[in-house]
Amino acid sequence: MRRITLLILMLAMAKVSSAQDLKIGVRAGQNFYKMLGPLESQETQNLSGGFHFGITGTYYFNDYFGVRTEILYIQKSSLLENEGQVFTFVDVNTATSSTRNVEFGQGKYTLKRTFNTFAVPLQAVIKPIKKIELFGGVNLEFVAGSIGQGNLDFDNFDPTCPISFDQTLNFNYNVDEALDFNNSNTAQLTINYDRDGDGDKELHSFRKNIGAYRYFNEEVDKNLIRAFDLALTGGIAYYINPGLYVRGTFDYGLLDITRQEYDYSLEEVPDEVTFDNSFIFRDDFDRKIGFQVSLGFQF
Repeated sequence: MRRITLLILMLAMAKVSSAQDLKIGVRAGQNFYKMLGPLESQETQNLSGGFHFGITGTYYFNDYFGVRTEILYIQKSSLLENEGQVFTFVDVNTATSSTRNVEFGQGKYTLKRTFNTFAVPLQAVIKPIKKIELFGGVNLEFVAGSIGQGNLDFDNFDPTCPISFDQTLNFNYNVDEALDFNNSNTAQLTINYDRDGDGDKELHSFRKNIGAYRYFNEEVDKNLIRAFDLALTGGIAYYINPGLYVRGTFDYGLLDITRQEYDYSLEEVPDEVTFDNSFIFRDDFDRKIGFQVSLGFQF
């Protein structure tokens, strides 16, 4: 009886040992992300599409359990929209003075932020049945670059000095400078504007394309978007055959990705606007959430 029991144990250990395997593969697909955090009364953050690709490595201890890591590029993005009462600044420079005026109006502020992200997931893997795989863990994420593209459609409320324009937002959070000093796009918008406050309107020109820190008066020494993020991740995969699979993944960010000193209200300004005091800043906790749909192969 002991010999039979020993033989069964030896056979079981041999089966477990033979099931140990390292699988290397690739996966790619579509993803949808957005920023999740406190919103102003007119503000929305909507899912925005991107893509991802990378290499995967999974070590299976046996037929049911394993661990995985990956090296991924993920194009994450989020679509911000603020429609209703909006504001803009008009900087007036004369021979004797410089002032910043704030103009309120009706319009729509639209900005798609894109985060070029390299991610290293660390995951535990469970295969309850042959064709189904469940996984979960954490993502270490490094934002290599972040940009924003959109526009501001503006019409003011003042019938005595109407202002209407469509301004392009072309943000590169990593390299843009205060007051757009490094903005080489010289395209201009022209409006009729009471520059001196004397009731007489004059032609006034300003930039059609503005950068991320156009209305900041001091040197920008940091990025609005933080370079490191940490996220919970999990999902399910279905194996079409031993190598080919489709996978769904959900990510939930754990860190605040925006810096307060550059995260400002889109609806409110200080009672007295100056070059050094143009914004009301928001200490919001903004995280990224989203999901991926992938097609992958491992061998």
